[in-house]
Amino acid sequence: MEQRYSILQKIYFGEIDAQKREILLPKYLQCKEKASAAYHCFLKKLPEELKKEYEEVFDLYMELFFLDNPQTFIDGFSMGVKMMAEVLKQS
Repeated sequence: MEQRYSILQKIYFGEIDAQKREILLPKYLQCKEKASAAYHCFLKKLPEELKKEYEEVFDLYMELFFLDNPQTFIDGFSMGVKMMAEVLKQS
């Protein structure tokens, strides 16, 4: 018999990657393409000696962004749980 797990158990045991997601919103995809094109266009304009420096700064900002994502997820999830608790309390 196949054992059925709760969503939290599936996340814990690695059956669900809570951080892996694919954004398919048309507006997001358009913005992503535009940002990528602008990034590469900008790099072409930079003198060779500034390209590496710019990429290092950009990489630091991207690292900061990705470090912020887990906290944003946790805060959003916590707020959702608090809303559910409030709704259940009022019922």
